[in-house]
Amino acid sequence: MSEAPKILEKSPNDPGFFPDDLSHRPRPLIFLVGLAVGEKDVHKRIHEAFTVHRSTKRPITNYQLVTATHEYPVRSKQRLNYENYIPVGIIPTSWIQKHLHKLPSVLALFYDLDWDAQDYDQKQTEVCSRVSCLRHSLQGLNTRILLVLIQSRMFHASHSGSPVDQLTAKRMTALAQACGIQVEQMFHLPYTERMMDCILKIEISFMEQAMLYYTQRIKTVRAHKDLLSKPLHLSLFVRHQFKIGFFSEFKKEMPVALKHYNHAYNYLLEIQVDNRNALEVKMVAGILNYKICQLTFVDNPRQAISNFKKHIEIFRKHEGPRSLSFQHQHWLAAENSHFARMFSDALDGIQTLNPGMYYVIASKHAKTRKDTSNKLPTVNSNSITLYKPPNPRFYGQYAWRDGVPENEESDDTMRNAGVAYLCEQERNVEHNWEVIGLLCRAVNQFKRYSSRRLTASIKVQLAEEYFSAGEYKKILDLLLGTVSLLFRGEHWWSLLERVGELCLCCAYLEKSYPFFVMILIESLSHYSPTDSTTKLQLQDSLEKFLRYQPPNSPDKCPPHLRESTHMEWSNMCEARELSHVKLDMNQLAGCIECKVLFDRDNFQADQIVILHVYVFSSSSRVLPLKNISIHLSREYYSECCTLSPSQDGESFMLYPYSIFSHTFTFLPHTHDVGSSIHADSIHIEIGYSGNEHPVTLTWSLPPVSWGQPSIRPPLEFSKKWNRLLNNCSTDIILREPKIGLYIQTPSPSLVGDLHKLTLILENKEESDISNVSFKLELLKPSEDTPIVTSLAQDLSICGNRLESLTDFTFKQDIITAGEVATRSVSVKSKSASIQEFHLLVSYDIYCDLGEHGSIQCSCIKECRSSINIVYPFKIIPYLTTMRYLPLELSVRSEEPFLLHLETTSTCPWPLKITDSCLKQSPSLEIAQLNDSQIQGCAIEHEESLSEIFCMQVPDGQPANSKFSIGDYVIKWKRIAYDDNEEFNETTMTYNLPRVVVKDIPFIIKPVHPSFGKIYEPLDYRYVIFNKTLFVQEFEVGIDDSPDFLFSGIKAQSFNVLPRSEHTISYCLCPTFSGNLKLPRFWIRFLRDIGPYEGVANSMIPTHLFIKP
Repeated sequence: MSEAPKILEKSPNDPGFFPDDLSHRPRPLIFLVGLAVGEKDVHKRIHEAFTVHRSTKRPITNYQLVTATHEYPVRSKQRLNYENYIPVGIIPTSWIQKHLHKLPSVLALFYDLDWDAQDYDQKQTEVCSRVSCLRHSLQGLNTRILLVLIQSRMFHASHSGSPVDQLTAKRMTALAQACGIQVEQMFHLPYTERMMDCILKIEISFMEQAMLYYTQRIKTVRAHKDLLSKPLHLSLFVRHQFKIGFFSEFKKEMPVALKHYNHAYNYLLEIQVDNRNALEVKMVAGILNYKICQLTFVDNPRQAISNFKKHIEIFRKHEGPRSLSFQHQHWLAAENSHFARMFSDALDGIQTLNPGMYYVIASKHAKTRKDTSNKLPTVNSNSITLYKPPNPRFYGQYAWRDGVPENEESDDTMRNAGVAYLCEQERNVEHNWEVIGLLCRAVNQFKRYSSRRLTASIKVQLAEEYFSAGEYKKILDLLLGTVSLLFRGEHWWSLLERVGELCLCCAYLEKSYPFFVMILIESLSHYSPTDSTTKLQLQDSLEKFLRYQPPNSPDKCPPHLRESTHMEWSNMCEARELSHVKLDMNQLAGCIECKVLFDRDNFQADQIVILHVYVFSSSSRVLPLKNISIHLSREYYSECCTLSPSQDGESFMLYPYSIFSHTFTFLPHTHDVGSSIHADSIHIEIGYSGNEHPVTLTWSLPPVSWGQPSIRPPLEFSKKWNRLLNNCSTDIILREPKIGLYIQTPSPSLVGDLHKLTLILENKEESDISNVSFKLELLKPSEDTPIVTSLAQDLSICGNRLESLTDFTFKQDIITAGEVATRSVSVKSKSASIQEFHLLVSYDIYCDLGEHGSIQCSCIKECRSSINIVYPFKIIPYLTTMRYLPLELSVRSEEPFLLHLETTSTCPWPLKITDSCLKQSPSLEIAQLNDSQIQGCAIEHEESLSEIFCMQVPDGQPANSKFSIGDYVIKWKRIAYDDNEEFNETTMTYNLPRVVVKDIPFIIKPVHPSFGKIYEPLDYRYVIFNKTLFVQEFEVGIDDSPDFLFSGIKAQSFNVLPRSEHTISYCLCPTFSGNLKLPRFWIRFLRDIGPYEGVANSMIPTHLFIKP
């Protein structure tokens, strides 16, 4: 927000005056003398090192470069007795500026002097002369004089500054005595690479001397306290406490400064306030409160805000002279404005408490001041001309009390002339701009804290001030943006009406006809609570504008501007200087509303698109419509959606609360199939026939709904209008296909076998279809599962070979109406699964649309099918010993075992086994490898076939090693039911399980017949084989049995050599028939070779079948 620079310059006795220096923390003032910056480069570098190149870690000081002839403030005469002294003011206007900018705490004299210079004596004399001149210029002021010698090289010195060299020490002491300063007040500055380090050390000494200066000033002020009398010198108590606090700020002792400012404020509250000193006390209180709040904001912001509120409450009642009551409002506005600025600089606020609130309060007081000033009586101009106010010496002191003691009355003539002068000066103040400046700052603050509603409220107040100031164009820029949008969005129609009245007048005065028409359109709507009489006048202005006639002057228009403005409008209308007006209705709650509806959510490519538009007006009288057009997302459709006047040029009439409707139709383009058509905007022109100055109203679709209007329309109309819902988009989809599409699949399909899929297309269209494309695609079972099925066009073409395709496409030019087309595809799978197929068929067809002609449409139809792919066989392998005892996938080396393969059919059709074989692992030996045991066998569903192979692990296999038995290969084909069917042979390989080799130190081989006869002797032998490389000692025996008689050694022990065997023979004679239990043969290991008794028992047979 910009502020107009139209505020008069203020003087120290003006209620709104505030010393700018108080907004910054005091900095010790140090004068630099003797630096010829424009002549010597070294001096320039030294000056920049002190003033320009400063880091945040260096002390905060105020360096000023002055000449040797600089004039210093004259020292004020110190009073030794206040017995008969009556103060004439509280705080002098020159005191703050004097100590901040004119009276230095330290004066540093720079001089080029080397200790070993040839003309040293002459330069010493010149230095002493310069120091003496400076001391004389200060005229007894307490400023500390320091001497800085610029030297060409580094002289070694101790920490205290005394040089080590005897000549240097002697000359240094002599120079200090000659200049009348101490050695500690003299420094040497070599311009070498270490010059910056020396400057930093010198700067610390400068600050120490400055702190001593301000400490001395505080002591001097404190010394006056015992000489004062509180009943007579309360003003001096305030002044002295303020000075101590100010000097303490120079010393960076902020808590001490705050304490003395509070003391000064409390002393000030004890002063009796009357019409003579009201303004002075308030201005001094404002200065003290500002300093208190400034220091309190650092650590306790809440306390600072509380102090300010208490300060305002205390002095709100001290208005001063009634004839100068505007000054009190001026002071209140200034106090709030100064505090808001300090608040903004000190910390961040929040939405509910921020500097903008204090700017708003200040603006309210400024408005009260303006109202009070407008009521001031006129005075004699001659007395004002002769009156010349003196320059103020104290803050807030009336000019006619200059030099008058506090307990005395001023001259009545001077007072009356001064009051008249101030009143005349007040009338010359442009109060509007004072208020505008405060409101602009408030707006900036509320924007910063995102307070939209407060910002809008203040902008309305700001617009009213602009109206009083005659800045009509700024009002339009200010209100017709975010403010109006906020009021519309929040449905604050009364506030929007107030803004509209003001903007309508401003647009009329500025001849801004686009804004003028826009406000008229909105003011005529049923959202505006404007009375019906005013709406008729506003519609009359709109109708005049449409006829190139000057509109009526708004009621709020200033009377002195009406005639001239009306003449300017007349000239513009006669010259036809009014350009075409286009309004964005999405930003307005206008008197015309519209809705756009597509007849459906989607249209097929061979259907006519139907689009309805509905318009209604809430104006007081009929409005003429010249044109309605809808812009669609495809520009070529927009040409079909335009409604223009009839051939005789007559406009359409839009009656109040009557719905005007029209239907547009158009044929979709084929290349828009699969896309959406959006109604982007609607354009309505209002105007009379034959007139070339219509107004175009534009809505971006869908139009904005502004909720419940201020004036409710008729109930029947509302129900009818609310039933119409905007539907601004539709989809153009493919024409619905009229074909039958099927996939004939076998169920189930066998892994590794070729199966035929039949694709069937039946043309149910009324005409032929062309460019027919079939695409068959295999679908993945899941994203992570690969496709294990492949396709081929025809089995007769590819034989038993199959290409690895996952999709297949073929075309056909024409399929006549009613024809059934078929295609065959072969499929083969590598593993069992459920395979899904996706068939997509596309074709073209010409459709007859009657009066709209014919159109070629593309149609697509798809279908899905799946087949269950299963294995033809279920093969179960298992291992047994030679005695048919089960083995759990572990075998013993050099011991024969049996591999059983049981094959069960899972196929619903009969199968023929053409061949089978075992491809054993190289780690195994097979006893015999004959032809397939099941070759040529036919097997039905759930029937089983078995093969048995005798195998053993040869010697040399590592113990506990694991290897595969091998692969079982089976070849098969389906059995044809008739001679025309022929199936291909399919090979399936089954991976046999892995076994673990167990190594044992011996093998027991029983040698006996497979059966016996009762009472016939049997030769029964046990062969024990030692597999180790050591001699093994065994003990064996046989127990008695009731079923057998036997001869032989019943128990014996023997040794078996390495890799040798030992045979034990018995003669058994069975006494019963049946499956008899053999006499138990037992074996013990006389040497500890491991717990193998259980293994040995598994090698020994337990029963034998005996025939009768």
